[in-house]
Amino acid sequence: MTVNRKNDYAFKRIFGHEDSKDILARFLSVVLNVTIEADELTLIQTELSPEYVADKASALDIQVRRSEFHEKMNVEMQQRDNDKGNIDRRILYW
Repeated sequence: MTVNRKNDYAFKRIFGHEDSKDILARFLSVVLNVTIEADELTLIQTELSPEYVADKASALDIQVRRSEFHEKMNVEMQQRDNDKGNIDRRILYW
């Protein structure tokens, strides 16, 4: 059986678990063109509660903090632009 690594579940399982932080570190190193070690990374909660009652809740694929630089990164797998041109607005998160 072949597993599609772009599948949301598989992506989170491959990159978003404590026992696979070395894989996430290598992935981020390649994508960001910097050296990142697994022990620099802390996986953090991916469920984001709404700030106001009218807001909707959000769930990220992977959220990680890089301790040395106090960086917080949201890592998302998107296979296609489901919102017909709205991907730039969807990925902006403050």
